[in-house]
Amino acid sequence: MNLVGVKVALQIGFFLLLLTFAGMAAGGLTGAAILCGSGGVLAFVILFSHQSIILRILKADLVGPCEFRNLFGRVQVLAHRMGMTPPRVYILPHKGKNAMALGRAPSKGAIVVTKELLFSLKEEELNGVIVQQLSNIQDRVTFIGGVSALLAWGLLAFVPKKTHSDQQRNVALFLFFLFAPLAAAVVQLALQKDWEFKADAKGVNVLGSSKGLTSALYKMDESMVKSPLQISEAFAHLFIVPPFDIKQSYLRLFLTHPSTETRIEKLSQLEISLAYQ
Repeated sequence: MNLVGVKVALQIGFFLLLLTFAGMAAGGLTGAAILCGSGGVLAFVILFSHQSIILRILKADLVGPCEFRNLFGRVQVLAHRMGMTPPRVYILPHKGKNAMALGRAPSKGAIVVTKELLFSLKEEELNGVIVQQLSNIQDRVTFIGGVSALLAWGLLAFVPKKTHSDQQRNVALFLFFLFAPLAAAVVQLALQKDWEFKADAKGVNVLGSSKGLTSALYKMDESMVKSPLQISEAFAHLFIVPPFDIKQSYLRLFLTHPSTETRIEKLSQLEISLAYQ
């Protein structure tokens, strides 16, 4: 079993273990058996359907060859350059500049960009973003990320979103402090910070320059401070830059990416090394 398979197995095992303990606490052996069994079925569905479920939750719209031709065409050309089956292309209706990728296998990927990102990046910048996301699909990082996102989202679903009294708010707060660290642990268990560096570097090697991606990262990071995406924290690691203002302390639990400043610094070093080749 390769590293991706090991990571996915660890995620699911940890998720089922949590459900087993929760079931034991709530209803003894019977409760543990019910929750663990239900979790097993859920994990099976997530393994094979996480991509379509996440796209539906995020309300992403599928793009055809006649819509957003510039984006669709670029994805086709760059995927072929990397020897990949071109992934499906989706547009997010959310305000803000960001992008993400999904895919259980390199032949079944999806690239998702916000509409604002598409219309605000230059050609060189958009190419940098697309190739970076294609690299994650090619290396199957998106498989690990997609599975962990839905498992974490399932845990956060236990936290009520709307409360109507002080007592309900106190219960919601207690549940958040209980389940948020567990959801974050599922995500952190799955991903490694250096994977983003590897995807950045692969994109630079494909395009022969780091300038486009460097500029795009700066623009996206700045945009997320001003206009964070209105999405669940469980999906944060799927995006090329954190989709929220990381100054909010509790959101740091879900950070899996190295800082944008560090990534830009490494990209600058790559640009220097390319100049001497």
